[in-house]
Amino acid sequence: MKPTKASNRIVLAYSGSVNTTVAIPWLAERYDAEVVTVTLDLHQRTALEATRDRALAAGAVRAHVVDACDEFARDFIVPALRAGAVTPERDVLVSALTQPLIAKHLVSIARLEDAAAVAHGSKDRASCFASLIRDLDPSLAVLSPASEWTFAPADLVSYARARGLSIGPLAASAATRSASSAPDTPATVDVAFEEGVPVALNGVALPIVELISSVETIAGAHGVGRAAPATRLLHEAHRALQSCVTPPDIDRSARERGADYAGLVNAGAWYSAARKDGDTFVASVQKHVTGTARLKVFRGHSEVVECRSPFALSAVDPRPTTDVVAVRS
Repeated sequence: MKPTKASNRIVLAYSGSVNTTVAIPWLAERYDAEVVTVTLDLHQRTALEATRDRALAAGAVRAHVVDACDEFARDFIVPALRAGAVTPERDVLVSALTQPLIAKHLVSIARLEDAAAVAHGSKDRASCFASLIRDLDPSLAVLSPASEWTFAPADLVSYARARGLSIGPLAASAATRSASSAPDTPATVDVAFEEGVPVALNGVALPIVELISSVETIAGAHGVGRAAPATRLLHEAHRALQSCVTPPDIDRSARERGADYAGLVNAGAWYSAARKDGDTFVASVQKHVTGTARLKVFRGHSEVVECRSPFALSAVDPRPTTDVVAVRS
């Protein structure tokens, strides 16, 4: 979809990748446009100042860097966690969850910059971005340079080099060690939840961003997962605690709806009425998902070994007033 407004400004979601770096001069040349970039700080392991400098060096007239760590954790990771939004392949959708957040900030900056269009570097998920932007602001054109250009990989590099663009990898820090080099002693991680929201780690109350970061550190040190290990552990803990406090038929229904919720996320329907309706059901299920799940983390593996909750189910009273411990073999 081409820009229709008189403005010749395009706001580009910029990660510093080859695709998004090449997109800056490509959009400027193809649409005779000024390109403004937006980079979100999501605690990624790259230097954001270097990313901003790369955007400006590639020809961006402005390069916005937005601290979205709290927003991402609070408004996207946590709702998906409470919903049990996991695909049948056990994907916890962290990458897919960044897209509605990126779309939100693209629209916000586009309005600030009086831009006619927004753009992104995704090819495989171009239709999802288009759907997200359309739900937020249908007046904006949505451009997907990687879907339009016909560069072979070598041609893409040649295009970049001909324009003096820096396309090497940005510095990143290591996140997860291999399981073989992980400590010989298992780690115990106690995650406390209140109505499905993680609120404390090993007895210490933490803001959600700090809690996720701490779990990430523990998971990484023990070789658990290379993609979103903290979110994977939190989903594992949440799922176990929910099973301990929720009648089996409701728990089964919640898991089925969790898969549906994941489908909406993957389809770019975060801002849809269907997703919002799903949150209403989630809120009703999560009322009693309060308590602590204990995980054992060791050599690339994790398992929930105990759940404790004042609402744990029992044969005598499904809603006891004192804590009941459920130990998993």
